Amino acid sequence: LNIFLVPHFGIIGAALATMISYVVLSIITIYQSIRYLSISPLSKKMFNISFAALISSLVLILLINSIQINLISFIVLSILFLLIYLSLNLLFKGFDKKDLMIVKTFFDKLKNISFKLKADNSLNGNHY
Repeated sequence: LNIFLVPHFGIIGAALATMISYVVLSIITIYQSIRYLSISPLSKKMFNISFAALISSLVLILLINSIQINLISFIVLSILFLLIYLSLNLLFKGFDKKDLMIVKTFFDKLKNISFKLKADNSLNGNHY
């Protein structure tokens, strides 16, 4: 592909050739996964997660183009993106029971760490 596209389109032709090669390679990998391993790499859950990421990204891009970026706005936009992404995944049922259990375990560990830090600080005489 580079032989045909680079002379006519330059660096854009090289990028197109690379993109086409990756798409063809992905299609071949999906086909082989389904045929030889009986594994379907594509599922409804994966599309739901991708759709949630796409919508969250579009919202983020629109907001970035409309406000000036500094450290505070970067932090706020990051938190907003995360909240939108997680909310959409819950709405589109992108999380299954195992995913929700992992999130619950993560928050439980955060609570335990917070409790231990508060207990250590109160034993040492440090107060907030």
